[in-house]
Amino acid sequence: MHIKAFKNGPLISHLFFVDDCLLFAQAKSNQVHLIKEELDAFCLASGLKVNIQKFKFNVSSNIHKVKIDKFH
Repeated sequence: MHIKAFKNGPLISHLFFVDDCLLFAQAKSNQVHLIKEELDAFCLASGLKVNIQKFKFNVSSNIHKVKIDKFH
């Protein structure tokens, strides 16, 4: 089974590994900063690291490119 979080978004499978994580947020810079702070706190507390090579950042096609570029 596959679902999409938004109209033109990637297909999401129910098959995840134990350490996989899927986060949703509003397209606001404070939300992006909050997620980063929480991931940093998690990494510090657990000793784990986010694998940037496996990290994927998806946005809805309704979000203007200028706003997306601010998040990267």
